[in-house]
Amino acid sequence: MKIVLDTNILRQDFFLKSNKFEMLIDFISKTDYQVVFPEVVYKEIVALYKRNLLEKHANLVKSYNDFKKDTAVPVEYKIPELEIDKQESEFVNNIKNMLKVKDVVPLNNNHLPYLVEKAINRIHPFTEHRSEFRDALIWLCVLELAELEKEKTIFFISANTKDFADGTVNLHSELLKESNAKGVSVQYFSSVDAFLKTKAIKIEFITKDWIESNLNLKQLENEIVSKIEMYADRLDELAKDEADNFEEILQIVQCAQTWVNDFYIYEMSDGTLRIEVTLESELEVEYATHEVRKESWDMDYVFDYSTGDYDMEPVYKEKLLKKAESKCFCPIAVIEIHVIVENSKIKSVELVDCHI
Repeated sequence: MKIVLDTNILRQDFFLKSNKFEMLIDFISKTDYQVVFPEVVYKEIVALYKRNLLEKHANLVKSYNDFKKDTAVPVEYKIPELEIDKQESEFVNNIKNMLKVKDVVPLNNNHLPYLVEKAINRIHPFTEHRSEFRDALIWLCVLELAELEKEKTIFFISANTKDFADGTVNLHSELLKESNAKGVSVQYFSSVDAFLKTKAIKIEFITKDWIESNLNLKQLENEIVSKIEMYADRLDELAKDEADNFEEILQIVQCAQTWVNDFYIYEMSDGTLRIEVTLESELEVEYATHEVRKESWDMDYVFDYSTGDYDMEPVYKEKLLKKAESKCFCPIAVIEIHVIVENSKIKSVELVDCHI
């Protein structure tokens, strides 16, 4: 079985160090699945890696030069040369070895007339508004690889749900129709995580209740509050939906309650269990509001043209007075954690992601 990874999956973690890639690499190592790179993906990820490295090296040089300008006593430090060709070679070898990539599928010149026809007629993944030439190249490569497979099935992982899917998790209807017409099956996944879920196992004692009972939820909730503070703009949006007179977020008071929403279990080759858990947490967020009051009348000096003097008289004026109050609302945060279980006990817990 072959797996095609899109560039947007690989660029998330150039050196494949995340838990998800660790599990994918483990799965590949003990099965007959094989990762294949279309040439466009291979060239694109190498170019992205080089650009990323060159940019960081340039920033390092700039920071050092700026630092030297502000030192009273000269400080000399030689920044190592980048040796970009050597870095590229090591990067390519690493990614190929870890994913056991044997093939980089070259571009097929015979696809050109078909691509032109798709582009002219705006056949998916081409659209009315933009021509996704590289996506079309990848798609035709995926179809070609599927046709060569004995089972006529291929696994395609891409985070580009706009062009390859229907906006959610399913292969786009036009692409599904095209694959069916060729008699092949393209199993589409929007992430490595979505693919790994299909390889999950069931362990009798590991339930939602067991996970909640064995996690240190209080410690996790403290980490969640710290993470959520990074989403100030999103909290502002939600608070504005709560109150038209929203002024500002004051504080995240606490995680009122946290529960397991979903999870799946993957068994590693070493016998340890990896549990990918999705938690939901009800936050208590305090925010400030204001009330605007209009005062219609006030006393002021008014010039009397008949006498030529100023008299104190009541006049109409508007005064905007703000009265501040604080209120609370309870948005739901979604948290992803990675749990390692060994000998039926939780060995470690890592907070992977958090969003609202």
